[in-house]
Amino acid sequence: MNKKVLIVDDHELIFSGLKGYLENIELLFAQSQDEVDNYLYSEQIASAVIDVTIGNDNGFDVAYKIRNHVKHIFFLSMHKSPLYIHKAMEEGYAGYFLKDEPLDLLSEALRKPDYREFWMSDSVSSIIKEEGSRKFELYDRLSPREQQILRLLAEGIGYKDIGQELNISAKTVNVHRANIFKKLGLEKQVDIVKYAIKIGLIDL
Repeated sequence: MNKKVLIVDDHELIFSGLKGYLENIELLFAQSQDEVDNYLYSEQIASAVIDVTIGNDNGFDVAYKIRNHVKHIFFLSMHKSPLYIHKAMEEGYAGYFLKDEPLDLLSEALRKPDYREFWMSDSVSSIIKEEGSRKFELYDRLSPREQQILRLLAEGIGYKDIGQELNISAKTVNVHRANIFKKLGLEKQVDIVKYAIKIGLIDL
């Protein structure tokens, strides 16, 4: 039986490109969290390749929701932010690739995912080395839920909308917000935006 790999992206270009590289692997394609959920109920997925930004969905949120169902999760993105690479490594995902590079290494990773602890190209490795990880130490103190809420707050999304998106109450969002301020040493909403820009969590 062919191994099944799920490509999660809001454009089919990568999906089409990988088709020519991978033999004995069945590729599935999803453009949203809802489509991903449908596959989880109906398919046995060995690996997933997820873009960091998928329409209105965040790739790390998608990965977090499926990590107990899919053994190997890779990220493939245009984002060259050290934060995203560092986050993928720290949270135990399988690799991080850039869309403007050849697909050869990603193809190898999908065929033999256990050959490396973390798959990345020389370009991705150089981004990590240049930036270092010291500036992310405070960010790493946040829980996964706090990291989600930090990003949403930095994007200017209100308490009620965050609560609806994460299926929690606005009051709980406010509690997490207070914890974020305390852990990061911040005082105002604008400080959250500045911090998120500084570590590359959002763009200007």
